[in-house]
Amino acid sequence: MPAEIDDPPFWREFRRRVRSVNPEAYLVGEFWEPAPDWVENGDRFDGLMNYPFARTALGFTAAASLVPELQVGSFPVQPTDPATALAQLEEQTQLYHRRVVQSQLNLVGSHDTPRFRSLASGDPSALRLAVLLQMTIPGAPCVYYGDEVGMDGGADPGCRGGFPWQEALWDKTTLEVTRRAIALRHGCRLLRFGDFESLGATDDAFAFLRRGSPRSVGGEGDASEPDAILVALNASEKPAAMELPLPFSVSASTKIAELWATQALPAHLVCGAVGVAKVTVEIPARDGRVVSFTG
Repeated sequence: MPAEIDDPPFWREFRRRVRSVNPEAYLVGEFWEPAPDWVENGDRFDGLMNYPFARTALGFTAAASLVPELQVGSFPVQPTDPATALAQLEEQTQLYHRRVVQSQLNLVGSHDTPRFRSLASGDPSALRLAVLLQMTIPGAPCVYYGDEVGMDGGADPGCRGGFPWQEALWDKTTLEVTRRAIALRHGCRLLRFGDFESLGATDDAFAFLRRGSPRSVGGEGDASEPDAILVALNASEKPAAMELPLPFSVSASTKIAELWATQALPAHLVCGAVGVAKVTVEIPARDGRVVSFTG
């Protein structure tokens, strides 16, 4: 943040005045690096522009196709293996209070960075996988206009080009994936309010859970709400399989539902001792699986 506005008392008063007009106003600060001091006390910003997440998403989904010459100085991105990406996501959720994690502005592109698709050498599968990740982690997802139709654009001012209103120029598959991922999030309370729990990583993929008590996930819920949602993402060019321990018991009455799959691949359950379970998930290349557990 520039020194001229690095003034905590100013932002406290700014927040007080804004909230006096609209008690539900959402205040977000533009920071490129972690800045817990600006959100922890609840007296300045509700969340921050989550550029650390954007770098993780890009480094993981586009590890093999990054364009180094397009990276701006304040947005360095390195190829990121699944284990490192998962560790970064876990760190990003543990760095802040739970209410802040749920308010972080999770973005994969902005007016200050080259377009995601350009940074990924035009690979549409990288952007689609990043959007699925964006819509399944805690926080407030933000879609930068045009990313949903696969806009290209280099460093400023290339990243601020006008939206292509001719539908013939749109990447319709990316648009459909974006719509599906947003609908998935809207349809699952746990994806909006649940806690983040790492499950594990392989050379090709990583997986995590979204869980939480009914009160912690935005209401008392009902019997149709899942108890946990498993998300597994595969950034490799070949199908992957993950055998994952589950931190909850699974019985014959547990309902397992496929929430996101582009192919009919089952999630196999392998039960161990009482109170222990494992799940084996097969994930298509450059894609993800989202599976819910109820009961």
